[in-house]
Amino acid sequence: TETVGEIPLQRWNVDDHDSHGIYTKRGHFTEGVSVFDAGLFGISSAEGRSMDPHQRVMLSLAYSALRNTGETKETLVGSDTGVFIGCCSTGDWAASTAGHAHTATSHTATSGSLSILANRVSFALGLKGPSMAIDTACSSSLVALDVACGKLCDGSCDMAVVGGVNLLLDSDVYASFCASRMLSEDGLCKAFDVSADGYGRGEGCGVVVLKRMGDVTLKDAVVGVIRGSAVNQDGRSASLTAPNGPSQIAVIDHALRNAGVGPEEVTYVETHGTGTALGDPIEFGALKSAYGVPEARRHPLVLGAVKSNIGHLEGAAGIAGLIKALLVLRHECAPGLMHLEELNPRLEVEGFDVVFPRQITGVYRGGLDGSSMYAGVSSFGFGGTNSHVVLQGVKATNDTSNPMTSKRDWHEDCESKNVRPRVALMFGGQGSTRRDLGRALYRENVCFRRWMQECARVVEPWLEQPLLAVMYNEDEEGHGAQNDGAVTDAAYVQAGLFSFEYSLAKAHEEATGLTPDVVMGHSFGELVACCVGGVLSLRDALHMAVMRGRLMSEASFEGCGMVAVFASEARVREALQRVQLGVSSGEVCDSDSSTPGSFEGGVCVAAVNGPRQTVLSGELSSITDDFAHQSDS
Repeated sequence: TETVGEIPLQRWNVDDHDSHGIYTKRGHFTEGVSVFDAGLFGISSAEGRSMDPHQRVMLSLAYSALRNTGETKETLVGSDTGVFIGCCSTGDWAASTAGHAHTATSHTATSGSLSILANRVSFALGLKGPSMAIDTACSSSLVALDVACGKLCDGSCDMAVVGGVNLLLDSDVYASFCASRMLSEDGLCKAFDVSADGYGRGEGCGVVVLKRMGDVTLKDAVVGVIRGSAVNQDGRSASLTAPNGPSQIAVIDHALRNAGVGPEEVTYVETHGTGTALGDPIEFGALKSAYGVPEARRHPLVLGAVKSNIGHLEGAAGIAGLIKALLVLRHECAPGLMHLEELNPRLEVEGFDVVFPRQITGVYRGGLDGSSMYAGVSSFGFGGTNSHVVLQGVKATNDTSNPMTSKRDWHEDCESKNVRPRVALMFGGQGSTRRDLGRALYRENVCFRRWMQECARVVEPWLEQPLLAVMYNEDEEGHGAQNDGAVTDAAYVQAGLFSFEYSLAKAHEEATGLTPDVVMGHSFGELVACCVGGVLSLRDALHMAVMRGRLMSEASFEGCGMVAVFASEARVREALQRVQLGVSSGEVCDSDSSTPGSFEGGVCVAAVNGPRQTVLSGELSSITDDFAHQSDS
C-alpha cells in the first residue's frame, strides 16, 4: 500500500510553496481530520470547533480503542486508567491558517496545548490514572509506551491508553524541514535503498490499550505482549540531530536485557527506517552489532519499515511501527519493503543473516523453546532520544506473569493478580471426520474460512484436485466445483480433517484471544497438536498428513477396511461369535496377538480405543450393518 499524494488544499495553498522555500508538494495525508462528534463527549459545538484536530482525533480513537476492549463510559468513569500520548506537532494548529481564523475565546488556551492532548482524554472519560503527553520528537509515542509500562508495573494505574498522533497543519514546519534538507522531493521514504534522499512526512494516529498480564480476563483479546523496553539519549554526538550508532546499540541491548530475550531469538525488527542517506547505514550498523550474533542466530532477521508505506508519522511513528510489528507476529509474515529496488551499498550486510523483504515473507519462531516469536521495534528522535521495545507474539504467550517484571522489583505484586485460565485443546482422530465437515463454519466464520483456504493453498502441489472442491464441492472463492469421488481417498480425508481441526483452533484463538497451555491429540490428531504446539510448521504437518493418507490408500486391499464399533471388546467378540460369520475362536484376535488377524473372509479386532470403542478390520462385506446393530451397546 502506498499513501503518498499532493498536499491537500484543506491544509494550505500549495502555490505558495516557492515563496516559503518548500521544494516538495507531496506527503501522506489522511482525510476527515475536521470531522468530530463533540456531543458524544459532552463538548459544546463552540469548544469543539476551537479544538486542535490532534485532540479531536486522539479523543475519538482512544475511546474507540477502549470500546474494543469491552469498556464502556460507565465502566471507565473513576477507573485507574492512565493516558500516555506521544506527539510533537500540536503547535502547528495555533500557527496554521485554520488556527488563526478563530478569534481568541475562553477555549483558546486549552485548544492547542500539548498537555491537554492527553488530559482531554482523561477528562472526557473520567479516567483517574496518570495522564501525560510526551514530546521527544520522532520517538515520542514509543517513549510514551515505555513510561506506561513502568506505571502499570508500579501500580500507578491498572490499565493504560498509549497512543501517538501526527497531523500536518502548518506550511512553516514543512519549510523548516526543507531548509534542513530532511525531506525527499518525491515524498517517499525509500528505506535502505541506494536512492534514499530524505523522508516523506505523514499523518496518522494509533492507540493501544495495555494491561498487566495478571489482569487479563476472558473478555480481553490479547494481540501481543511487551517483554521489555528501554529509552536512552545520544548525549554528545556529531550534531544535535545526527543519529548515534553506539547509543542505538545500547538502547537495543538494554531492552533485550529487560525482556530476558536473547538477540538471536528475535526474528523481526520494525526499524526506524526513515530512508535518509546518513541515518540508514548508521541504524543498520547498530542492528548488526546488537542482533547479528552469527554464532548463535538460527533464523534470519527480517527487517521492516512501515514508513515506506505511510510516510514518517514523526511523533506517532513509534506507535505505527509497534502496531505493524504486532500484525507481523500475529500473521507470522512480513510485507515487502516498498521502494526498495537496489540495496544501499553502504550497508555492510556480510556476516549478518538478514532479510530485506521484497514481497510477503515468512518470519520464523526464533524462541529457544521452539515456539515463541519475538520482534523488536525502534524509534529514534532527532534530538537524540532513542527507544526500543521487544514484543512477543500471543501465539507463544503461555506465561501468565507480567513479562515486563522479569528484571524489576514488582514481580510478586503483578504475579499475585494472575487470573488467566489455563486452556487445553484436544484434537480427534480420523474417526471424527464426515462428509461436509465444517461446511457451516466455512460459510459463516471469516477466520475459519481464511485458514481453510490457506491450508488448501499449501496442499495444492500434492493433490490432483483442489482440497476445497473435494470437501465442499467449491473452489477457494466459494464457487461450485466438481470432484471425482476423491472424498473417499485417505489423502484427501486426512488433509481435510487436518485443515478443519487446525482452522478451528485458529478461529478459537482469534475469537477468545487465548492460546492453549496444553495440546494433545488422539491418533491422527497428534499431528495437528504438534503443529498448533509449534513442533511442526503448517507446511510440514500438512505434507505429513497428505503422505500418511496416501500410504494408507496404497496399502489397503480392495473390499477391505476398518469400522469403529461403539461397544466394549467383550461385547464385540461375543457378537462376532453370535452372528456366525464363519470365524473360529482362534481367528477372532486383537491386533497385538501373536497370531495375525489377517485371513480370507475374516474379521479381526484391530484396536481397542477405550472401554466402549473397538475397531474391527477385515472384509467390508462381512462387517454388515446387521452386525453393527447387534454389537451396539
